[in-house]
Amino acid sequence: MNLYLPNGFLNVDELINAPEPFVFVHGGRGVGKTYGALKAALKHKFIYTRRLQSELDVINKPEYMPFKALMADDPGLHIGINSISKYNAAFYNQAETEAGWVNAGSPIGYTAALSTFANIRGFDASDVDLWIYDEFIPEAHVRPIKEEGKAFLNAYETINRNRELKGGKPLKVICLANSNRLANPIYVELDLVSVAERMKRRGKNFYRDAKTGILMVDPFDSPISEAKSETALYKLANRDSDFYNMSIGNVFDDLELSSVSPANLKEFKPLVTVGDITIYKHKTSGEYYGSRHRSGNPPVYSPRGTDGARFKRDYGKLWVKYLENKLKFEDYATEALFNVYWD
Repeated sequence: MNLYLPNGFLNVDELINAPEPFVFVHGGRGVGKTYGALKAALKHKFIYTRRLQSELDVINKPEYMPFKALMADDPGLHIGINSISKYNAAFYNQAETEAGWVNAGSPIGYTAALSTFANIRGFDASDVDLWIYDEFIPEAHVRPIKEEGKAFLNAYETINRNRELKGGKPLKVICLANSNRLANPIYVELDLVSVAERMKRRGKNFYRDAKTGILMVDPFDSPISEAKSETALYKLANRDSDFYNMSIGNVFDDLELSSVSPANLKEFKPLVTVGDITIYKHKTSGEYYGSRHRSGNPPVYSPRGTDGARFKRDYGKLWVKYLENKLKFEDYATEALFNVYWD
């Protein structure tokens, strides 16, 4: 697979044409993720999604719509946008008239926000074959969506419907984001945190799983990122800062700060199991260790609902130990899950 075009930008067309229906790309800023996806979208009937309705409300305005960069580079391309409901809008090819450029024909694509997707479930997307989910990894200061990973799966179900049962191809979704948080809601929901972690530590660009239909892409060695490091902003930025590492180094700041440390479980005794994690206590030092390997017969709690509240009441000290750096984990995926359970 040719990950980069001759000009150094991401080869999104090739990712969309890959056999896997679910494509996840986390990479540095300005490597051509969104631009390439929108350019490829013109060959499809598509939906373009952002996380929050407030983000989409801006994009639904003609002066801020995402195709402006492509139109600036191609004078022959004219795309218009018009609201079609309280929540979403439609993109149209435009034709030139005496009154100026006007929308022509039926929509070529639509917009939607993940946070309000449930409000447009009656929407017929049977002719949509490409879903672009842009900026799917939230920045640390952006508000979360309740059950965000499940919301993503429900949105896919809404668009995909029963097309596969009727002999059609599954909806293609390409999810694009900067490397803000490795433990983002979608990677946690799909158990992809450890996959992305291994890719990062081993310097791998691709992960493919034919069984689940997943293609994960990490363009950490993008020629564009290298070139951008010499531009004014990144000369100004502290090269040890989270901003620089995310934008240029394609480094997840939460991974760099993780409490991962290998340990011999024979030296520990099981204390409690919550969800998929068993917390162990060292037999002599008193330190704690989290693993997804379960042994013994410790008390078991669900991380959700009333049982989750009981766990926090009965074992609140574990959060304190974590903050004191006295609770380590077998891998970052386990640590991420532990944080989810305490949300």
